[in-house]
Amino acid sequence: MHDLVRVYARLAAVEDPGVHEEVVQARRRLLETYLQLLLSAKAHVEGVPESAPHDYFNTRELALTWLDFERTGLLEIAHWTDGEDEGRPNSPLIALYLDSYLSFRRAFDDWATVTKAAYEAARRVHDSWAEAAASNAHGRALVYLRRFEEAETAQRRALRLSEASGDAEGQAMAWDHIGLTLRVLGRYDDAIDAHTRSARIAAEIGLVRQTSRVRMNLGAALGEVGRTEEAHGVFEEALAIHVELGDKGGETTARSGLGVALLKLGRHEEAVTAFVHVLGLCAESGDWYYRANVLNSLGRAWHELGLLDEALGAHIRALNWFVFFRDRLEEARTRADIATVLLQLNRTEEALSARRQALDLYREFGDEHDIAKLPDAHP
Repeated sequence: MHDLVRVYARLAAVEDPGVHEEVVQARRRLLETYLQLLLSAKAHVEGVPESAPHDYFNTRELALTWLDFERTGLLEIAHWTDGEDEGRPNSPLIALYLDSYLSFRRAFDDWATVTKAAYEAARRVHDSWAEAAASNAHGRALVYLRRFEEAETAQRRALRLSEASGDAEGQAMAWDHIGLTLRVLGRYDDAIDAHTRSARIAAEIGLVRQTSRVRMNLGAALGEVGRTEEAHGVFEEALAIHVELGDKGGETTARSGLGVALLKLGRHEEAVTAFVHVLGLCAESGDWYYRANVLNSLGRAWHELGLLDEALGAHIRALNWFVFFRDRLEEARTRADIATVLLQLNRTEEALSARRQALDLYREFGDEHDIAKLPDAHP
C-alpha cells in the first residue's frame, strides 16, 4: 500500500497536464485500497469481522495495530476533498468508517474534524446519502465533546436529509442518535419516542442486529424513568439475540444493561453475576473504558450487598482508568461513589476529601443534577 502512496505523491508533484489522468487513477487506487482495509478493520473493532466484504486481519488486535499505525495517513486522506473523484468520493467514506476506531480510542476531536470535512465534501458533490451519514456521525462526535445542542442540530439535519431521499436506514440511525442526545439532555420522554421510532423503522426493513441495539438504547431510557421491568425485558431479549448472532459487542451492552436493571430491581447478586461476566467480555475485547464503567456498576452492587471493601476496591480501579482516560466527569462520579462507601466505612475524613474533589470536578465539568446527587457530609 505504501507503494501506492509513493506513486501518487510522485505523480501529484509533476505539473505536466499530461499526467493528470494518471494522478487521478493513482489516487483512486490508493483510496480504494485504504477503504477496503478500513472496512475490514472496522468490522473487527466492532466485533463482527464477518460483516466486511473481505477479512484482511485475523484478529481484532491486528486490526487495531494497523489502524494505530495508519491513523495519521487515514485522517489526512479523509480530508481529501478536491473533487477529483467522479460520483461518490471515497475520502468521505473513509471519514465515516473511522467512527468505531476513533470512538474506541476516544479521539473525539479528530472524529468531529473528519466528519465535518466529510459532510462538507458530500454537500459539494450533492451526495445526499453521504451528507446525511456524515452529519449524523458529526453529531455523535459532538455528543462526546459535550456540545449537545450542536449535536442535536446535526442529527436532525441528518434526519431531514434521510427523509427527503427516502433512506429508511438513515432515518432509523438518525432517530436513534437523536434519542441518545436527548437522554444526555435529560429529555427522557422525547428520547423514548425517538428510540421507539428508530426501532420500528429498523425492524420494518429487516435490520435485526441494528433493531436490537436500538432497543437496548430504548431500554436504557426506560430505566432512567423508572420503567425498570420493561427495561429488564428489553435487555433479556437483546441478550438472546446478540448471543445467537455471535455479536460480542452487542452481548456486552446487553449484559451490562441487564445488570443495571437487576440492580434497580433489588436483585443484587444476579446483578453482580452479570457485571462480572461483562468484565470478562471487556478483557477479551480490550475495551478498558467500558470496563471502568462496569467496575463502577459492580461497586454499587457490592455496596448494596454490604460488601463495602469489595465495593471500594471496584470504584478505585474504575477511578484509575477514568484518570488515565482523562474523563473528568466520570472521574467526578466515581469519586462521589467512593465518598459514599467511605462514609459507610466510617472513614469520614477520606470521604469528605473525595466529596470535595468530586464537587470541584462537577462544578467544572458537570451540572446541578450531578451536584445534587453527592452524598451528605455525614454517614
